[in-house]
Formats: sequence, C-alpha cells, structure tokens
Amino acid sequence: MAQQVKTKATFPSVKWFEAVKKIINNDDGYKRFGTCDASVGIKVPEASKYFVITFEAFEVGDVKETDERAAEDTDFWIEQTYDQWQEMITNIADN
Repeated sequence: MAQQVKTKATFPSVKWFEAVKKIINNDDGYKRFGTCDASVGIKVPEASKYFVITFEAFEVGDVKETDERAAEDTDFWIEQTYDQWQEMITNIADN
C-alpha cells in the first residue's frame, strides 16, 4: 500500500481527493480495512474549503467541493486547521 501518484494537485482540492480516491480504489490492499457506507464531510475552515466524500462498500465514490453546511450534513465530518491536515498527511506518507 505504499503506492504513490504523481499529481500537481494541491490539498485541499477535488483534484487532490480524486488522486487519493484513485490510489484507494485501485489497490485491493485497502479492502482489508473493511467496508464503509458513509458520507463524510471534510472541513478546512481557515481556507474556506469544504468537501463531501462518499464511501460505498470497498470504494471511495463521489468527491465534491461544497459549502460548510453541506459538509456538516453528512454522517460525520472531520475538521482540522490547514496545518493539522498537513501534519496528518505528512505522517501518513511517512509511515
């Protein structure tokens, strides 16, 4: 699962989430984590960026940019500062 995709996408953006989606959906190793049926809001308030990501069984489904209200009208949402998101992404990439 140490797959990488080269993209010019910058976090946070739909293009960035689509690149992550491609990695997950094309690697059967992620299926060992089990299934998930949920809509998840992603919030980066200081950048005024909000997303909804839909998970369907073993795959990442739809990814769309939205407003804060729609990001909160999900099964759950994750909200962090931009720096916290960057720290988490770096930690995932390094480990």
